Amino acid sequence: MSKEEIKQKMHKLIDELEDETVLQMLYEDAVEYKTSSDVADDDDLTDEQWAAIETAREQIKKGEYHTYEEVKDHFSKWLTK
Repeated sequence: MSKEEIKQKMHKLIDELEDETVLQMLYEDAVEYKTSSDVADDDDLTDEQWAAIETAREQIKKGEYHTYEEVKDHFSKWLTK
């Protein structure tokens, strides 16, 4: 499959997704990939860092995470106390 074909298929899949949580996860992963690929090469990561990434991915799969909005709301309430 060419790069353009992959992009078209990804766009179609995203357009068909209705689960907001999945869309948010895809968005956050894409942003993280974009920002991290600009900063560090995969070869620069240690085994410990790769293990931490894998742990985080497993937590996300299990739903053990908080969205940016949840964290922002939590800190907003915490700061006003």
